[in-house]
Amino acid sequence: MNENNTQNKFDEMQLMTRRKIGTQAFFLTMIIVVLNGIISEFYVWATPAIQACILIYIPMIFYTTSLTFKNAYVVNTKKLKEMQLMNYISIVVYIGIFVYLYNSKGADILKIFIIDGVLQSGFAFILILITTIISTICTSIKLHLDNNNHLGDTL
Repeated sequence: MNENNTQNKFDEMQLMTRRKIGTQAFFLTMIIVVLNGIISEFYVWATPAIQACILIYIPMIFYTTSLTFKNAYVVNTKKLKEMQLMNYISIVVYIGIFVYLYNSKGADILKIFIIDGVLQSGFAFILILITTIISTICTSIKLHLDNNNHLGDTL
């Protein structure tokens, strides 16, 4: 999408806010990558794939949450509401899968996620669930606040 198209959909303040939050997320990424490198020299806390996922998800959660609460949406409100429905469905599906795994594996379910104190690849499932829940909660709160503000403006 070119810059002119973007400016038609979003005002300058939203664009500036997105750039600022993007820069902050980038610096957060650099900090946690360095910290992970230092920690990993002394202690293996996760498989390399899970380390990479966590190092991606932390700034991603920061970025999307910050954008939501600073009114610098990446999509319009109508699409946001459609995305919310998909998030709710995803959460139900993820929880259903987790319940199924728990019922089939019982107490051994932890071995999917953690072995000898090291997070395993199965933990990616939990990361996706946590990210989806956080995103859904933040967006739901913001949509509710915006809806209440809009109702207050019309009264």
